Order: sequence, then C-alpha cells, then structure tokens
Amino acid sequence: MQIEQAKDIDIIRLDDEVLDRDVIDETFRQFKQIIEESASKKLLLDFSKITFVASPALGILISLNQHCERMNARLRLCNMRPVIYDVFAVTQVTQIFKIDDSEEASLAAFS
Repeated sequence: MQIEQAKDIDIIRLDDEVLDRDVIDETFRQFKQIIEESASKKLLLDFSKITFVASPALGILISLNQHCERMNARLRLCNMRPVIYDVFAVTQVTQIFKIDDSEEASLAAFS
C-alpha cells in the first residue's frame, strides 16, 4: 500500500492484485490508522492494480466505510477495472460506496 497526498486528500494505492481476506485485514488496520491521523478526513482508495476481490474482502470494505462514517471521514473509490466494478454491482455494494472512474473524477468530487 502506498500513500500519497493531493491537496488535502490522502490517496491510498493498493499494491496487491488480489484483494483477499489477508490483504484486506492488513489494509484495514493501516487504513484505520490513516483515518484517525488524517487532518482532512478525505480518503481515496485506488483500485487500479486490483484484478480480483474475494467476497470476505467486501465485508471488510463495508466495515471500513462504516469506520469512516463514525470518524466523519469521506471515502471514495476509484480506478476499478470493469470486472471488479461488476462484483461490486452484483453484490449491490455500489449503493454503499462513492465510486469514480478515475482519480481525477474523485479528486474533483471531493471539492
């Protein structure tokens, strides 16, 4: 996982191609820390390298979103491959997350 700053937004780039339970558990721990330490409370999760999402990871992502809401943080997801977006759509997780086609669209949406 790589973390960058753009304006007042923390951009988290996931490095692993497969988002399974082990990867998302570790990411969740790190992400919670980022949320708690972030001054802006604006977080962007970049899915550009993700080629597979295991179903348990979806539940953990939902928990992550709930944690953001409790911390008054705003979370957006971006750069999903069509196959990954389809997994989110079929499971109706798209109704929970703000998902943008590109990083630029997400950054603009935070404004």
